[in-house]
Amino acid sequence: MSDVTGQAPRQAGPDEPSGTDEPAGTTDTTAPTATAPTAPSATAPTAPTAPTAMPALPGRPPGQRRGLMSYAWGRFLLAGLALWLVAALVTLSGGDTPMLPVVVLLGAFLGPLAYARWVHERRPVPDLDLSLLVRAYLVSGVLGLLCASLLAGYFRAPSTFAYVGVALGEEIVKALVLLYLARALPTRTMRSGLVLGAVVGFGFGACETAGYGLQALLNVSGLSLRTVVETELLRGPIGPVGQALWTALLGGTIFAATRGGRLRPTTGILFTLLGVGLLHALWDSLRSVAIVFTLLITGTAWEPRLLSLGVIPRPTAIQIQLYAVTCAVGFVLLVALGVLWLGILRRRPAGPAPVTVTPDQALRAGGPSTPTTTQAPVPPSPEERTPDRTDA
Repeated sequence: MSDVTGQAPRQAGPDEPSGTDEPAGTTDTTAPTATAPTAPSATAPTAPTAPTAMPALPGRPPGQRRGLMSYAWGRFLLAGLALWLVAALVTLSGGDTPMLPVVVLLGAFLGPLAYARWVHERRPVPDLDLSLLVRAYLVSGVLGLLCASLLAGYFRAPSTFAYVGVALGEEIVKALVLLYLARALPTRTMRSGLVLGAVVGFGFGACETAGYGLQALLNVSGLSLRTVVETELLRGPIGPVGQALWTALLGGTIFAATRGGRLRPTTGILFTLLGVGLLHALWDSLRSVAIVFTLLITGTAWEPRLLSLGVIPRPTAIQIQLYAVTCAVGFVLLVALGVLWLGILRRRPAGPAPVTVTPDQALRAGGPSTPTTTQAPVPPSPEERTPDRTDA
């Protein structure tokens, strides 16, 4: 095609612009693009990040404390207390004897069962499920009550030998129950021994409290409903505590001495048995000790023979108050001793003492030739047993 002059248009050279505009929206990819100047690459200080908060529990606003009603064990405890109070008021006001089993059994078993539920819900221990805790509770209660009845029939007259004999016999029976229940456990640790021992002690103490409540039902004056309620009020909260504390100490010591799934009899177990037996004997004899202490302080004449038979002079108001204070202080001191012992036992290192490896032993084992201090190997359990380097 030619222009108006009749000449054909000259083709543009390779170095000349074509004279035609590029389509809109297209750019030359070879042309350098202008970039904005960037700041020097100096790293700016970053603010420290706050620690991430723990996720809130379902249905619980952050920062809000939970009450007893939000736990299953708390609801169980509060419902049991309300039912026991209603049964006690009905029994005292109307003299209804059909409510006596509720007063006796619920007052004795409510606290220990709430503890077992609390352990299962708030402080779970591996291999200790709720069925095992309930079984430990029932077995220890039945066998313990039978043992206590036999020992009490053998040691009739209250004396130092009788208190020590009954206490040691009961602790031995509870230890045997503990070992029987621990047969199916794949692992035995100090914590599992403490928890299982406490449950066994609570079961024993609950049945013992129920027995004392039924014994208080019949006295020299005949049927006494008020005495039953007073006995459950006094022995229900504090009665099983001592039994649970002594057996927890014994169970923790026994399980701590277990190596490779087998029990190792040690002197620590023997001394623990004697120690908890002594604390148990002091716990049982505290009321007699408080009576003697009250009579001595007030200067009242008394006959040891009559006192051993349960015959005491008519007490005054001051003597009754002094007796109550002496019993309360004695129980608190015994519990404090048990808790202190428990704290020492829990802080005891679980592993064996360190041993020194000589250069010859290190060379034979293929390690460094310098003497090193290491922990003695703990024999694995049968489920975790693997051949070590020396057996290979």
